[in-house]
Amino acid sequence: MYRGITISGDGRGKKMGFPTLNILMNTPPKKSGVFIVYVIIDEKEYFGLLHLGPRPTFHQDEFRIEIFLLNFNSSIPLQTDILFSKIKKIREVISFKNKEELIEQIEKDRIFAEKYISRLT
Repeated sequence: MYRGITISGDGRGKKMGFPTLNILMNTPPKKSGVFIVYVIIDEKEYFGLLHLGPRPTFHQDEFRIEIFLLNFNSSIPLQTDILFSKIKKIREVISFKNKEELIEQIEKDRIFAEKYISRLT
C-alpha cells in the first residue's frame, strides 16, 4: 500500500469532467501507467483510476500521481492523507492527438474499471 498527501494540481482533470486528486509522495511508484486502485481516505474506502507518469498529451514530462475516484461527488481537502493500492494495470501512458481523444479514453478506462470492480465486490 502506498501513502501520500493531496496537493494542488492544474485543475485540468476537473475541466475535462474527471476531477483528480494530485498526490505527493516521498517514494512514488516507479512504473508509469493507468491502474485501477483501491483507496482509503479518512477511513473511507473507494475505488479509482490512478495515472502514474508524464502527461504527454499536454507536453508535460514531469512524473505525476493523480487519482480519479469512481462514483465520488465531493471534494477532498489539500494535505489530506491518502492510502492506495494498485489492483490492475489498464494501459500504458500514451499521447493523444487532442484533449477530446484523451477524454474518450478516460471514459473507456472508467467503464472498464467499473465492470472489473463489480466482479470483485
